[in-house]
Amino acid sequence: MVRRTRERTAHDARNLARRVLHEHSGGRVLVVGHSDTVPEIVKSLTGAKGLPPIEEGEYSTMYIVTAPRVGRADFLRLTY
Repeated sequence: MVRRTRERTAHDARNLARRVLHEHSGGRVLVVGHSDTVPEIVKSLTGAKGLPPIEEGEYSTMYIVTAPRVGRADFLRLTY
């Protein structure tokens, strides 16, 4: 069952990324998720590989993704 959830999460993240990049190119969008979904969303938006996991009780990690109208999306990982 856990495996099925992960596959669905990755699929959902890819669909969300496509929609955000298509409908809001060059704009601002706030995407909020849980520790198990945020890295997949960032990966789907930017193509980044090897993002560190966010632990379940960790609430101090934030990603800022910049997706220009032309070019590739990039991200900044912050801890506060």
